[in-house]
Amino acid sequence: SAAVAKGDFLTGNGTYVAERRPWFAAGEVFATNLVVWTYDRYIRENGTNPGFRIGFNSFEENIKNGFEYDDNNFATNMYAHPYHGDLYFNAARANGMSYWGSVPYTWAGSFMWEYFGEVHHAAINDWILTSMGGMALGEVFFRLSQMVTDNTATGSRRNWGELGGTIISPVRGFTRLVTGEWSRVGPNPPDRFPRASRVSYRVGLRTSGQDQLWDADTTRPF
Repeated sequence: SAAVAKGDFLTGNGTYVAERRPWFAAGEVFATNLVVWTYDRYIRENGTNPGFRIGFNSFEENIKNGFEYDDNNFATNMYAHPYHGDLYFNAARANGMSYWGSVPYTWAGSFMWEYFGEVHHAAINDWILTSMGGMALGEVFFRLSQMVTDNTATGSRRNWGELGGTIISPVRGFTRLVTGEWSRVGPNPPDRFPRASRVSYRVGLRTSGQDQLWDADTTRPF
């Protein structure tokens, strides 16, 4: 049978338990913010956006001001922020944390970004959307990534599976690469494949603002 990796173990009833690395997870949360900030500061818009020229003055100003409300557009608030939170969540999930054990990392990473990652004042709705959206989106991506990676595989089949899992969940893939799990042969977790899967969707029209549906020019499909 496949050997269990160092730090991982099988319980008496044969259940696979991944190694827990809480401090490594915290380091990845910090690194995630550093990478995103570096992109926003030096690459995005050729580094011309003043909103990411942070420093001790912006830290002090944000702390003194506290939370306010941010009216960013729909795509930013409802996808970009949750995806950012997904990166925090999977930093913890990929390091052996349970779903609930990963939640504090998600909220802490978002809090750090709101106060210290940008010049703009911290936004309460951004903190909530990043954290709660990251919890939901992060678990979906973690499970999908886990489904396409096979710890018992070797060779090209193993590498293609790991690459696919990394595309789905970049932080999980990075973690597996630097910890050696990418190529280490061992047992798969028992919950690798769910007992059931379901997809739901809704379509319709939505109006922003206080206008009536038939009077508004802000009605959009969703």
